[in-house]
Parts: sequence; structure tokens; C-alpha cells
Amino acid sequence: MQEIIKIDYPVKESLKNLFDSYNCELNNLNSFVADYKRNVYELFKSQTFPTLKDEGWRYTNISSLVNLKLSFPDYKTHDGDIYYQNDYLNIDSYKIIFYNGKYLKRFSTIEELIKKNLIVFSSIAEELKNPSDEFKKYFASLVDNTRIFNSINSIFFEDGYFIKIKEGVQLQKPLLAIYLYGNQNSPFISPIRNILIAENNSKADIIEASFNIDDSIVFENNIVEYFGYEGSEINFIKLQQNNKESFHYSDLIAEINANAKFKGYVFTFGSQITRNEAELKLNGEYASGHLYGLFIAKGKTIIDNHTQMSHIKPNCESNQLYKGILFDRSRGVFRGRIRVEKNAQKTNAYQSNKNLLMSEFATINSKPQLEIFADDVKCTHGATVGQIDENALFYLRTRGIDKENARSMLILAFANDAIENLYNENLKEQLRTIIFKELSK
Repeated sequence: MQEIIKIDYPVKESLKNLFDSYNCELNNLNSFVADYKRNVYELFKSQTFPTLKDEGWRYTNISSLVNLKLSFPDYKTHDGDIYYQNDYLNIDSYKIIFYNGKYLKRFSTIEELIKKNLIVFSSIAEELKNPSDEFKKYFASLVDNTRIFNSINSIFFEDGYFIKIKEGVQLQKPLLAIYLYGNQNSPFISPIRNILIAENNSKADIIEASFNIDDSIVFENNIVEYFGYEGSEINFIKLQQNNKESFHYSDLIAEINANAKFKGYVFTFGSQITRNEAELKLNGEYASGHLYGLFIAKGKTIIDNHTQMSHIKPNCESNQLYKGILFDRSRGVFRGRIRVEKNAQKTNAYQSNKNLLMSEFATINSKPQLEIFADDVKCTHGATVGQIDENALFYLRTRGIDKENARSMLILAFANDAIENLYNENLKEQLRTIIFKELSK
């Protein structure tokens, strides 16, 4: 009997139609990748989109996303010159530029690092056609395709970056990946797949930033697989500032080995619906993982942060601090889990979620969680929800500061914990400027 495929939502039907046309293009890719994509598509056909009845999505209504009909971007309108018409994060850095999901080599500035043999770099588009042995080693080894948004990425991604920071290398400037979207007449999908490797004792700062250049509606779907080897130190900063009609999904999966350090930051200021997922796997003794998050939600936007800190080996430490500032009828979600395996003795783990409600109609749903299977650990977690301190506001106003500026100062002071740990003073100041602009809208 022929299998009947139930199409639950318009978005799934549109994705199926896209695959029908995309399937022919897979013949141009290496069979290693093409077979992977076709296998994931078979899984996708039986998957359904989450609803409020699903525990992991009970506070995140994605009906506006699943009722979209998505297309691929029209690359005839590809105009990378728009990069020079706007000022996107003016930071001294090695830049990697993407436009509507395609790597733009002519605008990127990482050739110096490649020539000096400090990093290995290739675009994922290159790897899809002629995959290196290293790409095959790392690709998809951490991604969980039982999650439907991950399977969508695995089926449709066409580009991204493969970066390996070589042993002992300490980059003096950050690597900055900029994702620009626009110049489209209909909602479109833009999946990116990135692989980042930090070899022994390497050190680097990685920034990823997403922007819309106009009102085009994009479903941005980005996955990063990260591998941090012994003694490596990575600061990974993500800034998401898409327009208020777009949709954003991301999944960061990081494997952190012995004596390695990883700090992840996520700053969310855009999109109609945002879902940020992150899992750090502390897979070697004396590894440390830190996650910091800050979001500002306005209108009816939904910003959903899901994290998991997985302590696998003993003597590791982790820290999570997420802060939300919510206006109007917006909704914030934080679900953070600390999981300590049986052998992960001497674990030290901390988690905190703090939220500021600027409207009686704004909502925050916070659910910190502990799963502990070891007996010699120190683990704490907590969540708070509050409003602006009226006494502090009054004090500032008595010093001649008008109400709006006084309020902005107090909000910035609340947000400062998530920013202050950043290494880059220029980036700190730009984030503060972005926050002030968001507050004045």
C-alpha cells in the first residue's frame, strides 16, 4: 500500500515542493552529502511541527511560521554591493560575508589568515561538491535530526563556513561572520551550516551577526557544530537583529574537551519568532562552559532560549546567565537544563535567568532545570521577574534626567551583566548603542 504523507501545515507542503525541485540539484553534489540529505528528507516526511501541546514548545506559538509558504531566494537579485551601503558592526576583524545564504568571497577579508597558515577555511558550498577528509570527519557528528528544524537545515543548507584554528594559534582580531538578507518578494528560507574547530591551545573570538537590509521575510535557520580541543579558548558571540516579520532558528552544539574553555553569548533584538538552542558538552576534565544571553522583545514578538549544559566528565564548571527585557505583548521563554552524569563528580554549575517586564501584558516563562546523577557536586539555579525600580527612577529624575533617558539608563544597568564579560570594548559600546536604539523605537 502506498504511504500517505500527511501535510500538516502550508510550510511543510512548500518545503516538500522545494525538495522536489532541489532533489535534481543533489546530483551535482558529492554522494556523501547528497545521500545524507536524501536520508534526512525521508525522516522529515514523517515529522510534524511542534505545537503548544509539546512540552518543549508549550509557550512558543509558531502558527505564523508554519502557515507560511516558503521559497528559495531569487539569486538574480543577488547584489552584494549593499554590504558597502550600510554599516554593519564596524569592528576591526576578519570578515566572512554571506548574502541570502551565499558566501561572498569578494567581500570577505580572511585571506591573510589562510596565507599565513593560521587557519583552515573553506565555504560549505565547496565542501558539498568536493568534501575534504576533515569535513567528513566532523560534519553532522553532533546534530540531532530528530528535531524538525534541524532536519530542515540538514536537507536544504547550501553554504556556511568550515574553519579550523590551528594548534597554538591566537588570533589577534575576531572572526566576524555577517549574514545579510533582503531584496526578495516572498518569504524565503536561508539555512546555514557551520563547522568550527579549535585545535589544542588555540584562542579566538568568533562573532556571528544577522541583519535584514529591508522588509523581506526570511526564515533564517543556522546550525553551528563546534569542537574545542585541549587548552583551547573560544569566545563565540551571536547578534541577531533581523526585522520584526522574519523568523530565526539556531542550534549551537559544542563539544568541549579537557582544559578547554568556551564562552557563548547570544544577543537577540529582532524577528517575529526566535528560537535559540544551545548545548555545551563538557567532555573532558577541567573543561569549562559559559553561556550568556540578553534579549529585548517588543510588540508581539516571541523570543525563546533553550539551553543544556551537559557535564560528562569530572572537575568541570559551567555558568549560565540569561536576561530578558520585555515590552508590550511580547513573550519570553527560558528553559535551561544542567545535566550532570554519574561520573561527573566535582562538578560546579550555576544558572540564572533574570527578567524585566516593562508592560503588564508582557509574559515570561522561565523553567530552570537540574538533572543530577552524581553525588559530589555544587549546582544552583534560579529565576527572577521584576519591574523598573521606581525609587531609582525617581532618584535619576531628581538629578535632572528626563523619564525616558532615566528608564533607558536603568534598563542598560540591568543588561550590563550580560555585556560586561565581553572582551571587546568596541563591541560592548556598539551593543549599548543598539540597546538604546531599541529602547527608543
